[in-house]
Amino acid sequence: MSHSGRSIVVFAFVVALLSSRAGFAAEEQVPWHVGEAEVRISLTVSHEEALVKMPPAVYLADLNPIEAKDLAFDRKTKEVVLHDIRTPEEKQRVIADLKRRCAAAGQEYKPELYRPQWNANGSATFELKPEYKWFSCEFRGRALQVSVDGTNILQKRNWNSPLEAVAIPAGGKRLTIEANGNILRRAGFITRGPSVALATLYLPSLNPTEVIPLV
Repeated sequence: MSHSGRSIVVFAFVVALLSSRAGFAAEEQVPWHVGEAEVRISLTVSHEEALVKMPPAVYLADLNPIEAKDLAFDRKTKEVVLHDIRTPEEKQRVIADLKRRCAAAGQEYKPELYRPQWNANGSATFELKPEYKWFSCEFRGRALQVSVDGTNILQKRNWNSPLEAVAIPAGGKRLTIEANGNILRRAGFITRGPSVALATLYLPSLNPTEVIPLV
């Protein structure tokens, strides 16, 4: 047999061997997935970030303050009650100016044209219980100060924050909140920290039947 003939035989043998192995692999490969397969991954969640996303277990709006000065909460909305901070004299001057503008434009003045300057400016003190672990709130305004038994645990000025949560010192007896702003909501106490989280992951571009697990 010539050299070229031997090469052809060897080549045919290699092709046949590879074809048989490929066929064997295809026969042994089976889908790994099952109807209720689970994907388990490790997640790291910031404790502080988890706390601010938790609604208070006890709202200040549902509590009776020990003492309060111009600061109250609506039990239905859980938000601070706002007031028009203009004095009667300031309000009359604003209305008079609006009437002059309407007259100059040939329009009739209507009471709804007056826009109150809504704000809350006052303080309130609440009794603490051992189960109150954190205080949280959402605030926007000039100043916010929260103290426990005279010690500040939260103090902000010219603040616009989505949410804030601070730990309450163990053994605290009274919490006092002083606020001067136009938004104060979700104010209250968190009694238990985050313990379990559930995450749902979507893999829109992957077909689970084509994914081979490493373990």
